[in-house]
Amino acid sequence: MPALLPPALAAELGALHPDQRAAATHHANIAVLAGPGAGKTRALVARVGYLLATTSRHRGVAALTYTETAAHETTVRLHHLGLHPGRRLSSTTVHAFCLHHILRPYGRLIGDPLPADLTIPDTSACRQLWDTAAYESGLDVNPNNRTTLERLRRLIAAGEPIADYPRQYPRAVRRYEQLLRDHDTLDFEAMTIRALDLLRESRTAREQLVARFPHFVVDEYQDLGPVLHALVLTLLDAGVGITAVGDPDQVLYAYQGASPRYLTQLSNRPDFRRLRLRVNYRSGSALISAGHAVLGQDRGYHAAPGRDDAGAVTILHADGDIDSHAARTVEVLNNRLATGTPPEDIAVLYRSKGPLLDALTTAIRAAQIPLDSEKQRRRPSGPLADLIAACATRRLTGPLPGPPPQTSQHRAAEQPASPLPEPFASWPQPGIANSSWPTTTTRPTPSAPCHDAWRRSWTPPTAKPQPTRRGSSSPHCGTP
Repeated sequence: MPALLPPALAAELGALHPDQRAAATHHANIAVLAGPGAGKTRALVARVGYLLATTSRHRGVAALTYTETAAHETTVRLHHLGLHPGRRLSSTTVHAFCLHHILRPYGRLIGDPLPADLTIPDTSACRQLWDTAAYESGLDVNPNNRTTLERLRRLIAAGEPIADYPRQYPRAVRRYEQLLRDHDTLDFEAMTIRALDLLRESRTAREQLVARFPHFVVDEYQDLGPVLHALVLTLLDAGVGITAVGDPDQVLYAYQGASPRYLTQLSNRPDFRRLRLRVNYRSGSALISAGHAVLGQDRGYHAAPGRDDAGAVTILHADGDIDSHAARTVEVLNNRLATGTPPEDIAVLYRSKGPLLDALTTAIRAAQIPLDSEKQRRRPSGPLADLIAACATRRLTGPLPGPPPQTSQHRAAEQPASPLPEPFASWPQPGIANSSWPTTTTRPTPSAPCHDAWRRSWTPPTAKPQPTRRGSSSPHCGTP
């Protein structure tokens, strides 16, 4: 292991499970197959940190995820490990990366620059464009055809076979693409499709992208569809080092063309190391065995050593229609509540939205059981909301997982002093180079008394507090 790693990163690597450490420090392409609760995020962040620490300071790392929340968490955790890479790190969603790091800077290389007044259409606008394209191509306008066209669009972009589709369908896809251009719009799928086309066509774009980001770390790879997988293969052929992390046993975006076979194909390549994280830090042995039973095969997952809570899996049968299932659920909830289980410790999961969810929420509320249903409550966005959320998280959980924070002497020697104490030091700050406030148009000038007040009032916890009641006293109802 290199001797000049930041102390916090070196300590974190030493604290990892040997398989996690191997995933983080491998010197070439690697596919990490991480089962549930395997510490995937911790290993991924350590991998990004290791690549940043061992790569020239003039080059960077692209850490691609599917959600802005996951991208932000990666950055925060890296700061906790003593890494403040600035522009060397692009921790963002795959679509945002395609837009800001491929299409905008390199579109002119192939004579296809993005319009200055580019807009991103919402779901309703995209639906209208699809319906127009279908109608003008001689197809019936209905949701099934729309879904088929969206799937075909991905296959065409990835260069996969489409011979089984009648000619009206490819015609409708081409018409939809033209309608997007006519309206100076770019939907999310077009971001990846046009980025793939650009990289395939422009050698200069490939070379410049590899020069800036020689390493790509892709999270939740099993949720990549054919276009994004083709994009990764194009980058791989251009010389980018790829780290793919995912679980081939779970796919959330199958309706968008995602398939675990792309992760499996990548892990089976001769130029990739295949590594499986088998320790489950989240579940007991009974739950792990139940998971193997559902999969129909033993993946070799096991509970963390020293865990004596096996957990329990109880199968309850409910005869009849959906309303009968909902009534059975209410019966189970009442039994749990009567035996002292706090409502906030109960989660009711369902396969998908629809009649079952409607029946569940109706029955639970009719029984006067307090319920915090999926997406019922939304917190505002912006720096202030993030500040409050960070304070609440720190109060409940203590410091972030990993080694203890560096001393003030170490921090002062390695980076400019921050005007804010932990955990706010990792946030974008006015007056500091490369800072950005994503939800404001101008950078406000903070008052010194405000900073001083934060400084005086903040006392970092010395130990993780005992578990406390969290959230509202309501069961949570949501998709798994």
